[in-house]
Amino acid sequence: NDTLAQGAIPEDLGLLLDLILDNIFGALGLLVNNIPTFGLGDDVLGGGLYIGVGAKGDLAALIDTAIAEVPPITFDIPIVSLPPDIDGGGIFTLGSNKTFTQTFSGAGGTHTYGFALTKN
Repeated sequence: NDTLAQGAIPEDLGLLLDLILDNIFGALGLLVNNIPTFGLGDDVLGGGLYIGVGAKGDLAALIDTAIAEVPPITFDIPIVSLPPDIDGGGIFTLGSNKTFTQTFSGAGGTHTYGFALTKN
């Protein structure tokens, strides 16, 4: 609280969203550069990327408003099959319970995965 309480939330929620996305893409660069999965995968279907922002209460409500219009996360990972292309996902806060469902087609069928985050 001593650190965060001294800061100010931008008046423009777009600036808050930009701050979040800038930090996320920086973290993704580190992740992709450190995944030694070449040749270790099985039936690559696609990937989902769900990013949680560790915020609750009023800050979570502001961030939820800022990210409400953000489309699902999708991007291709060129040249290699592992890690797979990101075919969906999203950004969320810890302000409320969340559920995610993602479906991939391939490898002889349709694969549906369900995830749930229960806030404490």
